[in-house]
Amino acid sequence: MAAGMRAPEPGDRWLLRSGSERVGTLQLSEIDQPWFRCEFTPADSWKDFRPIFERLSAAVDRGSDAEVAEAFKEFRDLKLRLIAATQEGLNIDPVILQIREEKVALFRY
Repeated sequence: MAAGMRAPEPGDRWLLRSGSERVGTLQLSEIDQPWFRCEFTPADSWKDFRPIFERLSAAVDRGSDAEVAEAFKEFRDLKLRLIAATQEGLNIDPVILQIREEKVALFRY
């Protein structure tokens, strides 16, 4: 973490972006290290990204290493970034991000 930056805390908000495309908004509700649990609010472009997140969640739920690896590659190709919605917030490049039922997001960084 950069000097002067604080760690994420409940209530923090981020804009989820893939390049210049806004995918949605995350608001941190709980920290259960190493996971950060957020409320997810989809943006209009979510419909274009939803299938990738559904495939990743389904692969994780099935426990298929091959399917997880394939879905994870699709996820990484999105080059997602969490942009702090407040001045003092921390921009984050998530290592993994799951969005479930279009309302809950879990990420690690």
